Amino acid sequence: MAEAAKKLAEQVPEIEKKAKAAKAESTEALNEAKKALDEAAKQAAEAAENAQQQENKLAEAAKPLEQAAEQLAEAAKKAAEAAEKADVPDEKQAAEAAKQDAEKAAQQAKNLAQQAKGELDRKSTRLNSSHV
Repeated sequence: MAEAAKKLAEQVPEIEKKAKAAKAESTEALNEAKKALDEAAKQAAEAAENAQQQENKLAEAAKPLEQAAEQLAEAAKKAAEAAEKADVPDEKQAAEAAKQDAEKAAQQAKNLAQQAKGELDRKSTRLNSSHV
């Protein structure tokens, strides 16, 4: 969008030449149009930069979520092992509950990481389509 606005602003001088040749009194309107296009290009460039920063933050947020999911899955595995080795029913029940909770938390962390990546992909797609 920034590039499109910039290219449009670059066309204004040629339009101005033709308008003068036609003795159209459009200089003021064309100057205002050029200013508006320059401002639009500036704002679009800033928005694209902010979107890139947001994209980077989402990508960074996904990494520790993936690590948390792995660690929670490991905790679930250890809880399962403890459940198998438990001598007392209360220990076995507690270990199985810990396993289930850890598995559930691992899946939630994994889902959050995928959601962060999904947000990233959706924003990238939207940004790329606006550059066409």
